[in-house]
Amino acid sequence: MNSAFQTVANRYAKAFLAVFGKNISFDDFENIQLAHDYLNRHKKELYFLRLPMLSKEQKVTVLEKIVTKLFNLPDFFKKLYILLVQDKREQFIGIIFQSLCQLYQKQHNIESFIIESSTELSSLELKKIKLFLARATGADIIYKYRVNPTLLAGLRMQSNTNYWEYSIKQQLQTIKQELTQ
Repeated sequence: MNSAFQTVANRYAKAFLAVFGKNISFDDFENIQLAHDYLNRHKKELYFLRLPMLSKEQKVTVLEKIVTKLFNLPDFFKKLYILLVQDKREQFIGIIFQSLCQLYQKQHNIESFIIESSTELSSLELKKIKLFLARATGADIIYKYRVNPTLLAGLRMQSNTNYWEYSIKQQLQTIKQELTQ
C-alpha cells in the first residue's frame, strides 16, 4: 500500500478513535479485524463504490450493509462511512480498519501473534503458550493458530515485534550457520 494512503488512513483512524475510542469494546475490535480481513480478501467488492452513478447515500448504505451489518459493528461507524463518502475516500475503509486495529492494540496493550506448530496443539497447550507470551511481553495476547508441518517437530510464535522459534529446522539452521562461519 502506498505510504501516502497509509498516512491518510492513519489520520482517519486516529480522529475516529479520538471521538469514539471509548465506545469501542474488545468484541468490536475483533469484529473490526474480521472486517479488515474480509475487505482485504475481497477488494473488488468495494471497487464499484467508485462509480459516479451511485449517490452518496447509496454508497453509505452499501458500506453499512457490507461492513456494519455483516460484522456487527456499532452504529456510530456510519459517521465514518459518511465522512469517507463525502471526501471521496470510501476505498480507504480497509486500511482505515487496519490502522484502527493497530492503534487499539497499542492503546490497550494487546499484542497479536501467529502461532504455528508442526502438529495440532490442544487447547490446553495453546493456553500455556498464550500465558508464556503474556508473561514474556507484558501484554494481553491474541493469536491466530495454524499447523505448519515444515517446522519439523517444533513451534513458532511471531508478532510484529517478537519472534520465538523452537524447532528442529531452526536448530539445524543455527548449526549450519555456526559451521559456515
